[in-house]
Formats: sequence, structure tokens, C-alpha cells
Amino acid sequence: MFELLKPVDLGAAAAICIAAGMKKIAMSDDEIDPSEIAMIDQFLQEIRAEVEAEGGSIEDINANDVDLSSLTSDELKETFLVSLAMVSLADGKIRKEEVALIQEYVDEMNYPTSAHEIIQNVGKSLLSHFKGVSHFRSHAEEIGEALGLDAASIAEILDS
Repeated sequence: MFELLKPVDLGAAAAICIAAGMKKIAMSDDEIDPSEIAMIDQFLQEIRAEVEAEGGSIEDINANDVDLSSLTSDELKETFLVSLAMVSLADGKIRKEEVALIQEYVDEMNYPTSAHEIIQNVGKSLLSHFKGVSHFRSHAEEIGEALGLDAASIAEILDS
């Protein structure tokens, strides 16, 4: 199974940056999907205590609060980019605006991979949960396609 994220201590500033980035990616295609909102809301609830301990409020976080300087390690940068990729995949459609925004952050942080690769890795990780399915295989393949994976990658993941 592909590993999506390693556990990392975010800290309030990085958590706010990630939440803001998630909001920004959801708004980037002018079509905020309920599944994107649900994912962002769940993350906000998970970081509530950390943000409030620093005197902040999750209700005050907006898409303009992306402060990449708060991502002080490679692990935090990866968590940020993977979180954005997860939101972009939440509605089952990868839009060019979402890819462009992730690539903008990749470039700004000098991150050593592309937005496409990050999204592909997240898609592979999500699809790997269907490894070995025989019933409903066609549905798993459709999910892989919706995640932007090619037929060879889908077969490799499901058959491994």
C-alpha cells in the first residue's frame, strides 16, 4: 500500500497555512464541492485546539492566510502539498486551475517534484486501498481513472 502522509507535528502556524491552502485550492476552480468542504471542515476540527492554544480561531482562517514561511521542514511542505492534492481529488475531478495552484506552491517552495507527480502519488495511495478487489473491480478502475491514473498504473496498484 502506498503511504500518503507520515505523522508530523504541525504547530499552529503550519496548521493555519495548510487550512488556508485547502480553502484556496477548493476555490481555485470556482466550483466548491461538498466533499471538498467536508474535508476542509474535518481538518479544521482536528486543528482547533492547536490554533486556539495560540490565541487564534479556526473561524478566522481564510484562503489569504497561506504563509509558506511557516512550513519550516520538508515534512511540513509535503503535508501542505499532499493536503492540497487531497482536496483537489475530493470531488473526483482534477481541474487545471488546481494543478496550476499546486505547481505555483511547488515552485515557490523549490519542492523537488511536480504538482502532477504529487497528485498522482495521492491518487495511487487512495486507490491502493482497493488492492486485490475482484468484485466491483470495474468500479475501482473507474475511481482510478477519476483520480487521473492511467490504465497501467491502475492495474499495477490493484493487482499488486
